[in-house]
Amino acid sequence: MNDKLLANYIRYCERELHEPLAMCLLEHTRDAMQATGTVPETLAQRIGEQVYMLMFTCVIEDFMTRPAAPDGVNTTDAFLKRNGWKMTPSARRSMHALRDSVMGFYKVVKVNPGDGIVLQDLLIDQPEIVVDHRGLSEVIPVGASIGARVLRSEFYANISEGFLPIDPDKSEAALQALRTAGGIGEAKITAKDLPALAPHISNVWLKLVLEDDTGEAE
Repeated sequence: MNDKLLANYIRYCERELHEPLAMCLLEHTRDAMQATGTVPETLAQRIGEQVYMLMFTCVIEDFMTRPAAPDGVNTTDAFLKRNGWKMTPSARRSMHALRDSVMGFYKVVKVNPGDGIVLQDLLIDQPEIVVDHRGLSEVIPVGASIGARVLRSEFYANISEGFLPIDPDKSEAALQALRTAGGIGEAKITAKDLPALAPHISNVWLKLVLEDDTGEAE
């Protein structure tokens, strides 16, 4: 989804669905802020505007999957009902893909510089995923973990704009923290369990970022 379309969707939600969107943002940040003594008013300043917008994009993409509009209508469907007539078919398809997506937690097992990365799902059993993402292939190392939405087409897989990378030396601790926060322990889960984990992935990542900012990480 391009920046203009994302901005239009955000404006719509802030105008028509302000309270549900605010609650979604709180779900994705509350645990990490409480654990590090951070208040919402200073969060963006503490982690930096660019990092904050990366996290906020994850919040927006999660909100796109939710039935938070009036009468229980999915927020993406509500937006498309009002604005879809003036959008291109490809733009509508990109919104449908995000509406139907789930946030996962992956390990980077291979990097093909200038081409893409290969991901191993850390939560559910499935084959490794070859992701077409030139930008990430140039900055993320093997062994890092990443919270991301994998979007598949007929010919390739990519990830959405909202992704949360974690350094290799913190990846195992992050996975264990996620399993604890999500109440899944070492249990096997399936794809239908993933939507409820999206806020926990954000909180685990954000807590690490905030601890790095204050030097509290162990």
